[in-house]
Amino acid sequence: MKAVKIIVIVLVVILAIVLIPPIFMKGYVKIERSLVMKAQPEVIFEQVNCLQNWKSWNPWGEYAVNERFEGPECGVGAKSMWDDEGSTSSQTITESAEYEYIKTELLFMGTETVWTSFKFEPLTEGTKVTWDFKAEARYPIGRWISTLFIVPEVGKSYEKGLATLNDFTKDMVPMPKYKTGDVTVTEVTSQMAVGIKVESGIQDMGFIMGQTYGKLMDFIGAKGAQMAGTPFAIYYQWEDTSRFVYECAVPVVYKVKGEGDIRFINTYQGKAASVEHWGDYSTTGNSWEKLMKYISNNNLEKNGDPWEVYITDPGSEPNPEKWLTVLYFPVK
Repeated sequence: MKAVKIIVIVLVVILAIVLIPPIFMKGYVKIERSLVMKAQPEVIFEQVNCLQNWKSWNPWGEYAVNERFEGPECGVGAKSMWDDEGSTSSQTITESAEYEYIKTELLFMGTETVWTSFKFEPLTEGTKVTWDFKAEARYPIGRWISTLFIVPEVGKSYEKGLATLNDFTKDMVPMPKYKTGDVTVTEVTSQMAVGIKVESGIQDMGFIMGQTYGKLMDFIGAKGAQMAGTPFAIYYQWEDTSRFVYECAVPVVYKVKGEGDIRFINTYQGKAASVEHWGDYSTTGNSWEKLMKYISNNNLEKNGDPWEVYITDPGSEPNPEKWLTVLYFPVK
């Protein structure tokens, strides 16, 4: 009988140890770590807002078995999934404010939900990045696990992840900003123009174009001709970034006889898919990609060589974000 009493007392003590302290523990876990990084907010935001970029710095990346992605590549709705002890875990971006913060929802093994966020605060010396973690701590075992394991281990992982993210981005510069409009299909009329057909790689394209348009403007002035619009370029060949064949052209009011490598042309007339691109010329590829995707998705048949019209004069507008280029691709 005495032995039974001892066993009961021991069990009561154990239960008291297990059950009483969690009463005074928080019913949730909140972990927060911050680090001032060298890169600008735009650079760091791009790495965090696109889940496919996490593999370069995420401290838990090595444990993500068979990782795959759904939804958009970046921003709200972007989702990564991985296998986790016979079940599937996932992370989804639920909120995203450009260069300010993102929020995600983590679902571990299909049952445990965790909310995380990144905040980006610009400073003179770089960017203060704050990474936090919030989850429910169920009574009593969940609170013990949170206190003894989750808080210290996640805290260490966050510190490691932020340090790795800083090392990865410290020498990066922000990508030029751009904006792409909605694709439309429109009827275009033919224009008279003078042009010069040239060839270059993407690296020296800006230099070649500058020289070529300068030559065209000198020719138009010498002939006493009159411009009828803004410069444009017709693209005949673009096999890769090392070789582009294109024609720099300027519309004119009346027909002008060409000289040397300068020729008179009449431009395409008919239906064309078109989109507006706002931003530096180096970013127009993104809008071309959207335009080509629209043509493919809508089963449109290409009907000639594409061209782009340079509406904004960079000489009078120093801010590249305000440069407007209109892209066209002939279709049937």
